[in-house]
Amino acid sequence: MTVPGTCALCLSSGVILQVSHIVPAWVNRKLREKTAKSGDPVTVARGKAIQTSKQETEHMLCVDCEQIIGRWERYVARLASHEDGTPHTFPRLPLPEQLGTKTTANVELADLSSMDVDQIVRFAASVIWRADTAATLQGRGSALGPYAEALRGFLNGDRPSPANVTILMAVLDPNLGENDGRARGFCQMAAFPVSTNNGLFHSHMFGVCGLYFQILIGNKIPGQLRALCLAHGRQDVALVLYPPDIELFRRAERLFKAASPKGKLMLRGPKEP
Repeated sequence: MTVPGTCALCLSSGVILQVSHIVPAWVNRKLREKTAKSGDPVTVARGKAIQTSKQETEHMLCVDCEQIIGRWERYVARLASHEDGTPHTFPRLPLPEQLGTKTTANVELADLSSMDVDQIVRFAASVIWRADTAATLQGRGSALGPYAEALRGFLNGDRPSPANVTILMAVLDPNLGENDGRARGFCQMAAFPVSTNNGLFHSHMFGVCGLYFQILIGNKIPGQLRALCLAHGRQDVALVLYPPDIELFRRAERLFKAASPKGKLMLRGPKEP
């Protein structure tokens, strides 16, 4: 279906809007590889679990902007986990002194100095911005508030990344803890963008195939996190985390276990973790 309108990114009017994926299409392809024997990946929404190839999409971008975002997506796709859940191999670095405490036994650092970090930053920002823009277009409101426009301007090349926005990336590594089916399963999962507010700052996060991204917004973000920001901090490191330590994936697991199976899943018997 042809849908004319105004591009949500470059604001060009009278263009044909593309069907834009909120989470990249390659994520679904990787999940289909993982579930090759059982078919499509399982999606959980509104308390129901269903096996489907459908992804969240919205008519929002012109063809030029769609292609620009596609370049960022393809770059990050090469950094995602392999089909069996093993992570992409990143060189490791020693923890900085402010993180090197006994409370961070399951934390390491990955060296990104040989990578195009700007593409990673723009990929992370674009997924959060697209999810927020789609919610606004669908009448569900904006979690980003005024920062939606700030991120749009950054992604469109009109302005730098806002100073009080911290963009973090983490690589999931099941070998940092008990390398069991649950830990590896989290590396083969996609978690749609969600937003939280801890009273000090807002956190917008999502996970795709062994990678975890956070965009923190506010003036009270802890200094040790700001120091790891890919846009304003060291700009050459990512955290390496044990998957079950991340609340976003534990939340997705809880939602899956509580969901009612529908369609083909009803014929498969008890849920597998």
